[in-house]
Amino acid sequence: MELADTFELWQRLAGESESDPWNADSLYGFFQTFRPMGAAQAEALRQALLPIPQGAEVLERLKVAFAADDGHPPSRGYFDAFRPTPLSAAEAAGLVRAFLAKVTAMATASNCPELVELLRDVHVSTVVGKRPFPTVQHPTQALLHDVVCDWFLSLQRQPTWAYELNEAFFSVACDLYLGWHFMWPWFAASSAIDEPFAPWCELWLHGVEYRFVADSSLEVYLPEAG
Repeated sequence: MELADTFELWQRLAGESESDPWNADSLYGFFQTFRPMGAAQAEALRQALLPIPQGAEVLERLKVAFAADDGHPPSRGYFDAFRPTPLSAAEAAGLVRAFLAKVTAMATASNCPELVELLRDVHVSTVVGKRPFPTVQHPTQALLHDVVCDWFLSLQRQPTWAYELNEAFFSVACDLYLGWHFMWPWFAASSAIDEPFAPWCELWLHGVEYRFVADSSLEVYLPEAG
């Protein structure tokens, strides 16, 4: 299946009129079409992904998001972990450190010694409650994001047009890294880093967030019980 065929198939499965053919910018919220996930929706999702190379692997990853979101009203925009399994402070901090280890590997591959040094000995503290919405992103967080994005976008894709589907995956939870975890089977062959976004997906599944509060210091936010 080629990209144009995928756009046509996805547009039809979404129940949209084919008088205005879809393109990469049309895919925002595509996977929300299949909520709540009943038998018909599950079959339609299979039809959307299985014709694409490595589509079966991508499908299995997406099923995790559907299972985590189960229970939310269909009108809800983004997927979310509805009832996240609680983690201890040590487990949550460990997942964040696991993700930062993956980022360090990305920074090394991208020849960014500045970020490697910032992540060498990060101080981690844990807080119960929601992550405050920062008015200004800390420079370490901004550098981390730039390095991750540049590294990911430098990878070869199979099929070559796989990134054209990015909007559908990003809009699952308005989260680039989570979307790239779902899409990883299309990029894995070009990277020596194994499952770079798997720790990030686990953080999302458990409702855990973090933010840098100083150059090499961050806070991890655990959801409140209940």
